Amino acid sequence: MAVDRLRALLARLGEEKLISFLGSDLVDTLDVLGMQNIGPRRLADLLLDTQGPGLLLTNKEIRSAVFDSLPREEATKLAKLLGKTGETPWADLSSVLLRRGSSNYQMFLNWLSLDEWELGAPEPIEPQPKVSSTHPDYPLFPHQIDAVYRINKLLEDPGGRALLHMPTGSGKTRSAMNVIADFFRNQPSDGRTVVWLAHSEELCEQAASEFQNAWTRLGNRNVNLIRHYGGYSANKLDHTADAFVVLSLQSAHAMAFSARNDQSLFALGRATGLVVLDEAHKATAETYQHVLELLAPRGGCRLLGLTATPGRSWLDVGEDELLADFFDRRKVTLQVPGYETPIDYLTEQGYLARVTTESINYDGGDLTESEINQLAEIGVVSQSALRKIENDIARNLRILLGAEREARSGNLVILFACSVEHAQNLTALLKAREVSAECVTGSTPPNLRAASIDRFKKGQLSVLCNYGVLTTGFDAPKANVAMIARPTHSLVLYSQMVGRVIRGTRANGTGNCKVITVVDQKYGFRNLGEAFTFWDDLWGEH
Repeated sequence: MAVDRLRALLARLGEEKLISFLGSDLVDTLDVLGMQNIGPRRLADLLLDTQGPGLLLTNKEIRSAVFDSLPREEATKLAKLLGKTGETPWADLSSVLLRRGSSNYQMFLNWLSLDEWELGAPEPIEPQPKVSSTHPDYPLFPHQIDAVYRINKLLEDPGGRALLHMPTGSGKTRSAMNVIADFFRNQPSDGRTVVWLAHSEELCEQAASEFQNAWTRLGNRNVNLIRHYGGYSANKLDHTADAFVVLSLQSAHAMAFSARNDQSLFALGRATGLVVLDEAHKATAETYQHVLELLAPRGGCRLLGLTATPGRSWLDVGEDELLADFFDRRKVTLQVPGYETPIDYLTEQGYLARVTTESINYDGGDLTESEINQLAEIGVVSQSALRKIENDIARNLRILLGAEREARSGNLVILFACSVEHAQNLTALLKAREVSAECVTGSTPPNLRAASIDRFKKGQLSVLCNYGVLTTGFDAPKANVAMIARPTHSLVLYSQMVGRVIRGTRANGTGNCKVITVVDQKYGFRNLGEAFTFWDDLWGEH
């Protein structure tokens, strides 16, 4: 196996050399764990876990050390394989260039017994058609039926605006698809288009797939489903009459500001009768403003926002006021007589899991007094403070041992780390302690990220460490522990992280879940119900 060969090559370097490549922070943590003498093969595994199987291609220092450790006969054969004479094999190898795509690069991969896909190169996939026809129960729960009815009343006016406020896991997308189906069915056969606008490709694909599923059951005629995000945005957007168009913010910007397509978004806006904005708490951000002016001009097009958090922040009331005004202060929130908050009802009925909360105590380590005060007073974390928190050994040990405890109890843990490096190091340490764990970040190649997420969903991994992903557009119903180890002053982000594990049994999730928060997250929310109702005073009831 490729990993066995790489491990053997690295182990040959010896403990002292491997420790120098691992870095002091990781080695110090091993010392505290009593794992300082784990041997060269385990150290080689740590190096592979932190830098990946392509480390000999990307790290020249490690590659040179491996070359220098080769016996003369092996070094000579490799030098000749890579087009050198082999007369001075180690010098020859030090001068070899390994440009991706070159013959030497492929020869070296073969020598390592590596395949290109193991380095994260995207696998070829069969693309979905840009335009596909969907044909005509897709039931709603009682609370969703009520929400859809009230949203439709607010959107009766062709220029109506409204925000649908539902907690993660309670069926925002399914409810929105019913609103969209109602809109299409009330239009003539050559009626106006619906645009779904989202900020990420994952959310766009989720919406496209869900519409195809919904309209097959709810539809009364053929409607074109048009994907215009990522690889689907290469060509100009056409055939937008009587269609469901899924549009990413990035593609919308390209249409709005590109000289070639400067009229495309305006033309789409003229054909559109309803715009649905996912993650609608972002609506007043500058990146959305010009796009929404063209797609959903006030008074000329219905606008439906979807969010679990109807505010921009928990500190800036002015920002929250702007968002409420943008949607004309018309918000539909789940209402259930006899319950203090909708969260209580959804939990009792099994739509949401029952949440147990724990904290990991952390007193700030070697932060300055000013940085500690910032954390304690308003939750703002400077970059310098964040770096210290990320590298604090005592803090990381508590996180590591907490995640290990949950994994060994049979739980599925999503761990939100402080940075890419933090996520990678925690993953490597968990694996060194024989806990099944993998790491996904924004820089993880899409095919490898998808494979790790799939293994986690199937229960083949106990811990999925991440940074910058998994807060939206991610669905793993059986995950039941969220470990929030990244400081944030964003209630929106906090709610999204918690939302990854609260899906209940009636929504194919779990009966109970746990949220473990490092105490430098300075939120005063005692439960999800309190967080859910945080912004209610800004909005009128509808």
